[in-house]
Amino acid sequence: MNNQKRIVVLGIGNLLKGDDGVGVRVVEALERGEALPPGVALVDGGTGGPTLMTEFAGAAALIIVDAGELGAKPGTVREFGLEEVAETNAPRPFSLHDVGVMGMIDLTRQVGELPPVVRFVVIQPERFDTGDRLSPAVAASVDRAAEAVRAVIKKMQ
Repeated sequence: MNNQKRIVVLGIGNLLKGDDGVGVRVVEALERGEALPPGVALVDGGTGGPTLMTEFAGAAALIIVDAGELGAKPGTVREFGLEEVAETNAPRPFSLHDVGVMGMIDLTRQVGELPPVVRFVVIQPERFDTGDRLSPAVAASVDRAAEAVRAVIKKMQ
C-alpha cells in the first residue's frame, strides 16, 4: 500500500507496567472491533522506541495512543494534535536506547518522514506498577479511547 495514503494507529506502552500498557490495549480493542476503513494500519508499538518510526514514516497520518499525564482523574481520555503539545527549547538528550514519543517524532521530522497529520489519544493513568493489569478506571476507558481513535479516523476520511 502507498504510505502516502496510509493512516497509522500506533499503540505504545509496556504491558508489564500496569496502566502504561493502555495504548497497546486500545489497539487490541480496535483489532477486535468493527472493521476499520481500508488504509488504516494498527501497530502494537509496545516499547519499541525509535525503530517504530519505520512503521509510520511517510504515512498520511499518525495517531499515537498512549498513557500520559493529563492532570485529570484516572481513565480520562483526551484527543489532541501535535501542535497542542508543549514544546520546550531545552535540548533533548539523544540515545537510541531511551527515546520517548516526542524524541521519536523529532527524529522522524529531522529525516523528513513525519506524517503531515499527527494526533494523540491519551489516557490518564492511575499507576505504573509491576503487573500486566490495568487499574479499573483505566481498563474502563479502553473502549472510550478506541472510539476516540475511530472518530479521529472518520474526520480524516
